[in-house]
Parts: sequence; structure tokens; C-alpha cells
Amino acid sequence: MSEPREIGMEVSKPEVDVTNDYIRIRQKDPSLFKKETFRTITISAKKGIKAVIGRLKDPPAGKEGMVAQSYLFDKSCI
Repeated sequence: MSEPREIGMEVSKPEVDVTNDYIRIRQKDPSLFKKETFRTITISAKKGIKAVIGRLKDPPAGKEGMVAQSYLFDKSCI
């Protein structure tokens, strides 16, 4: 497992969740986001990589755009 990393003022470890189809690596807790802004985007269809992005409820100054909440890796592409 990876080492803890600093996110703003807090230190956290990415959370890994494995399902039948995907390996998900959570970057930030979903409760930090405005629910209605969540979107899934494709980073690489060939490699089976997607990201769940959204807008933070309380973004740091200058960081008001979309932020990665988690990354999804299609197990059939690994």
C-alpha cells in the first residue's frame, strides 16, 4: 500500500475498493463534494481507466473547478 500523502492540511491514504469489474482508488471522500456535480469521465478507453470527478463543497482558493474523487481501473484490461 502507498504511503500517506498530504492533502491540504490533512494527511490521508488513498482507499482501494475491488469489485467484480473494477479496482477503485478513492482520492477524496465523496461527502466533500456537491453530489449533483459527480461525473464519470474516460481517461483511456484502451487501458480501461476512468475517473469520477466533481466540484468540492468548500474548494481552496483558485481550485473551484472539477476535482478527481476516485479513479477506476477496468480489471479486464489489466
